[in-house]
Amino acid sequence: MTKLDSQLEPGLSIFDRRRLFSGRAIWTFFFAGLAVLVILMSGLWDYKGNLIDTWTGYRFLVLLATALYGVILGWMIFPRIGPLKDI
Repeated sequence: MTKLDSQLEPGLSIFDRRRLFSGRAIWTFFFAGLAVLVILMSGLWDYKGNLIDTWTGYRFLVLLATALYGVILGWMIFPRIGPLKDI
């Protein structure tokens, strides 16, 4: 059985554009994730327009989903900015 090679190409850093997500994948994740967050946030209000109870678990679920969405989107976009050498 052949051994799997998990090494990167020589000289290929994590900031190389050949290893990044495509622009289409980033936009798809952006809009699909935004749609999911809008659907989740629509459950925070009742039919009269009032917020649901303060300490329900659903609010924490929406908060966790929003934070996870932001972290993943930042992880996809940050390498395109490039290394922060000038700071």
